[in-house]
Amino acid sequence: MALGSSPKAVIWLVAKEALRLLGFGIVSGIFVGMIATRFVASQLFGVSSSDPVTILGAAVTMLFVTGFAILIPVSLALSVDPAIALRYE
Repeated sequence: MALGSSPKAVIWLVAKEALRLLGFGIVSGIFVGMIATRFVASQLFGVSSSDPVTILGAAVTMLFVTGFAILIPVSLALSVDPAIALRYE
C-alpha cells in the first residue's frame, strides 16, 4: 500500500497464496483419497468410497476454513502503516 497498491490488491495478494495452497491440498487429497479407498472401504458405512457429494462437501468445507484462516494475515497486511513499511525496507 506504501507504493500505491489498493486494499483490494493487498487482499488478493494474500488470498492468492492461500488459495494456491488450498488447490494443491484439495487435488492431492482427492488423489490420495482415491488411492486409499481400497483400504478404508470397510470403514465407510452408508457412503460409497468414491461418493462425489462427500468429496465435494469436504472441498467446500476446506474452502470455508481457508477463507477464515486468511482473515488474520489479511487484516495484519492491511493494518501496516505504509511509512513504517517503507522505513523497514
